[in-house]
Amino acid sequence: MPRTVVIAMSNVHTNSFTMTTSKNTQASQDSIRLSRLLTYLESDHENPALLSDACSVAFDVQRFDVVDVLLEQARQRALLTSRLLNLDGLRAMAKGEFRRALDAFESIPTDDADASVAFNIAYAWAMLTEYDSANARLNDDVLRCVPGAAALKIRVLLHLGRLNEAIESGRRFANADPETAGALAVALLDNNDIEEARTYAAKAGNSVDGLTVGGLIALEKGETDEALHSLRSALEARPSHARAQLGYGLALLARREFADSTAALDVAANTYLTHAGAWIAAGWAHLFNDDPTCARHRFEEAVRVDRGFAEGHGGLAVVACYEQRFDDARRLIDLSTRLDTHCLSAAFASSLIEGATSGDRQASRKNLDALADQPLDRHGRSLLSLMAAYGARSNPASHDRTELSKQK
Repeated sequence: MPRTVVIAMSNVHTNSFTMTTSKNTQASQDSIRLSRLLTYLESDHENPALLSDACSVAFDVQRFDVVDVLLEQARQRALLTSRLLNLDGLRAMAKGEFRRALDAFESIPTDDADASVAFNIAYAWAMLTEYDSANARLNDDVLRCVPGAAALKIRVLLHLGRLNEAIESGRRFANADPETAGALAVALLDNNDIEEARTYAAKAGNSVDGLTVGGLIALEKGETDEALHSLRSALEARPSHARAQLGYGLALLARREFADSTAALDVAANTYLTHAGAWIAAGWAHLFNDDPTCARHRFEEAVRVDRGFAEGHGGLAVVACYEQRFDDARRLIDLSTRLDTHCLSAAFASSLIEGATSGDRQASRKNLDALADQPLDRHGRSLLSLMAAYGARSNPASHDRTELSKQK
């Protein structure tokens, strides 16, 4: 029967097994065993059991070059057992060949295809962005039997836009492991259930999702130093995590570290691609970094992603004010306030127009700087702190595949 294997989705070149392998001593013993098995294979190369054992041990000690050679030999000799088909699928996923992985997993006979195989099929479908097909494989039997399956279920449902189902499923299995608690915390944050999100982020501990959600909640509360620490730790563990990257950039923006914030927010926006809020945050960072041209491009991208998102048009209005194009600014303010009467960017652009004097770009820059730190709401928060909090709360238009990732 295929062993229960959970691929580390943040890096498909590493594989995390639910069966425990010991440290150095066991690894040394396995290497010796592999050498012995390979010697036996030289004189008995048609033995399928021997081939399966050697391939499995090579996989355990991460001798993937040996695994690939043995799998190719098994294919050529029509000796692909269920164990070898499972390993073949795992190697295909490690190489990013998810269609080939599906072919291997789905070739495993039904009697041998346990819950771990269903999980691996679901993961391959998810990486192909076929989320309905992935969800269909994640039944209760898989969720109960395979560590990490409940977390994958939550993330797949988030990709499908089924937020309430993701939360319901997560609550059923949230105590199973920190990874599931972290995935649930993300879903709760997207649903603006801040206190419950904080609870599950704490249960997730130092997992990437736990650190990210904790950091974003701290950012919304104005606790910028704590937010930076948590989000930086999340990025150290998984540099490709778009939500942590977005939060990190927003925290830098709130601290007026504009050059660094532009770099971080550009990475986040380009990772998400379809997250209008990330493009808007990047636009503000570039504007405060005295680069209205780059800012305009980011706001335009936000509008392209979601033409009904008022903050994109409002951001373009602010750029127009910065460039002394006040007629264009008024038109954009009108458009954005018709979309959202509480549009923050439109209100800010209106303040810039009221404070404008005929003159050059430097005058607009001074007005921008002067208004950036003025209290704009009843809590006394400034534009920068409000933008950071807004970005932390805005739901991604689509969840990026890095959030499917399982932390080892």
